[in-house]
Amino acid sequence: MRVLLLNQTFYPDVVSTAHMPPDLAAGLADAGHEVTVIASRRAYDAPSRVFPARERWRNVRILPRCFDGARQGCTLETGDRLRVVSAGVHHSAGDAATIRCSGRHDEPAPDCVLAALFVRLKGGVLALDMDLNPDEAIAAGALRRESLMARGLSRLLRFSLAASSGVVVLDRFMRDRVIAKGVSPRRVAILPPWSHSSVVHYDERGRERFARRMDSPVSSW
Repeated sequence: MRVLLLNQTFYPDVVSTAHMPPDLAAGLADAGHEVTVIASRRAYDAPSRVFPARERWRNVRILPRCFDGARQGCTLETGDRLRVVSAGVHHSAGDAATIRCSGRHDEPAPDCVLAALFVRLKGGVLALDMDLNPDEAIAAGALRRESLMARGLSRLLRFSLAASSGVVVLDRFMRDRVIAKGVSPRRVAILPPWSHSSVVHYDERGRERFARRMDSPVSSW
């Protein structure tokens, strides 16, 4: 099976949303699938750090992506980046294209919308594993519910949901919200983020040191 993952961040970035996609990609590759990832070349919280343009990691092919070009330092021309996505989705026709959507309210073209558009044009299967925007931006007070931006993003979200064969959500609350947008419950699956207990361990002394450094009593946590 050919699988295409689209995410703003990926290995070797260390931001939180860069941790789960590599686990998924490596697991699929280890199972014998052909996995391609399109992600930003620049570190999320350190844009001056530039990653290799093309890289192979654990049998996963990583390609550059710059849909938020001006902010991230785009290295592909518009026609080139569209061809990259088009080719990835086109070659997955008849197989499964697993697309991770990480759209943010300040992005002019969220990944999930582009993925949905290309799947509709070229074929393939789209599965969204997503944050909910503009819902998040509205809840955070960054957007007014009745604003033109919020209404426009809501339409784009519904377009992406309608184009997907399945939607992966993080918990039952997110599931209820997606279903309220018109998605059949049969197409929604709950998959909470998994732990990294093999490499992350509880450290009582480290917790106390951190609390002292932050001038915060441990008992208040």
